[in-house]
Amino acid sequence: GDWSDVEPAVAADESYAVFASSRPHTPGGTKAKDMDLFITFRCGALWSDPLHLGDIVNSPTSDAEGRLSPDGNTLYFSSERRVKVEQPLSGEASRQFAEELGWNNGLYNIWSVSLEPWLENRSRLGCTQGAGSPN
Repeated sequence: GDWSDVEPAVAADESYAVFASSRPHTPGGTKAKDMDLFITFRCGALWSDPLHLGDIVNSPTSDAEGRLSPDGNTLYFSSERRVKVEQPLSGEASRQFAEELGWNNGLYNIWSVSLEPWLENRSRLGCTQGAGSPN
């Protein structure tokens, strides 16, 4: 295709996978500028159409390198995001901000998010979407 799908993290039971992609966020949309994270569910011998994990997970910058926790409920991933800091800062907040610059730098730090909202709704989100893709 016109985009890259990379770094799949497949659940231990092979019921779903999370991967990074530059594909459009919605079918028929324009190719993404940065990598974002998507989830797909196994539907028998096929995979569901990929579902963009939205703004809860993805930032305006690149989000990639997804890895699953041993129980499969938590996604760990790298992101170029920065945490927004309200200005102006008080003296104490200014000191805290200076300490945070060590990690709040947009240099692919590690973040985590619970996948439970998607996993609990997988029957509604996944296999009812259509033909999907063969494995």
